[in-house]
Parts: sequence; C-alpha cells; structure tokens
Amino acid sequence: MQDRDGFYAQLWAYLPTSDQQPVSTKTIARHFRLGPYRESTLAYPRLARWADEGLVERIVRPGEKALHWRRTPTRDQACAESSESAAE
Repeated sequence: MQDRDGFYAQLWAYLPTSDQQPVSTKTIARHFRLGPYRESTLAYPRLARWADEGLVERIVRPGEKALHWRRTPTRDQACAESSESAAE
C-alpha cells in the first residue's frame, strides 16, 4: 500500500462534494480494496478526524448502521476559492 499521506490524498479526492450523495465507509473500503483491518485502522479514523475538524459530514441514515461521508459545504467553498486565487 502507498504511504499514508498518498492514501489520504486519494481518499479526499474520492469523497463526494457537499451537493452529491454521500458514500458509505464500506463503499470506500471496496473502492480502495481495504480489508477490515485497514478499513478500521486507516480509512475510518481519518474520516472521523476530518468530521471532528468540520471537513466532512458524518451521516447516519435512519435504520442503517453504516456511516456515510461527504465533504462539507464550507470545505468545498474554501477549495474552490483556493483554486481561483491560484489561477490568478
């Protein structure tokens, strides 16, 4: 597996934006071909940290155990503004 920073960059890029449907932790694990151990020690802790920092939304749908994730609107706007200022 690539280094953690590389994985986290790919994970961030994979997360849907705030106006898209969120993805589950299991979907993320399948996309990156993570086994249960790597899912619980690599993907989930980073997603939870980003949620605590306000970078992603942690969504629990009624009647489901799986957590779903997507970027927050504030973070999407900050990324867009950063891209615009870099282009100038």
